[in-house]
Amino acid sequence: MKGELFQHELGKTSSVFGRKHDVKVVFQGDGACTDGSTIILPSLDQKANVSDEQADVMRGYVDHEAGHVRHSDFDALAKFGRECKETGNKLARAVHNALEDVWLERRVRDEYPGAERNLRATTEAVNKQFLRDVPVGDERLSDDAFVAAVAITWGGRK
Repeated sequence: MKGELFQHELGKTSSVFGRKHDVKVVFQGDGACTDGSTIILPSLDQKANVSDEQADVMRGYVDHEAGHVRHSDFDALAKFGRECKETGNKLARAVHNALEDVWLERRVRDEYPGAERNLRATTEAVNKQFLRDVPVGDERLSDDAFVAAVAITWGGRK
């Protein structure tokens, strides 16, 4: 399937899975996130064919981010984020986000068993990228906030 058609699919499924008809979907960069109103997904070449592996990974991003749209309390998250910023507590914010991701993905799997394959593909892709980007001896590995979040999501997704 061509990237352009696949992007259309992802936009539609994001609103259906998030149960929010007016959610905006943007394709940019190489990561995924949401503020509850807009879902940002990694960019795709609109003219190229999307491989089965790419499709599974992108659908996992949609399942995850649409799950946030559906279940996350963005006002509470923003308040907590401000408190962590004011106190300089990066560890609390990182741990909270990791725990929420694990909690959220379990809810998504319970609601939609088909999400298992997609979320697993995304997790594998993100983990491989992490291992490529963070070599042994990298100074970030001594940062508790950096390591804790990764450990929680890796352990929680097993």
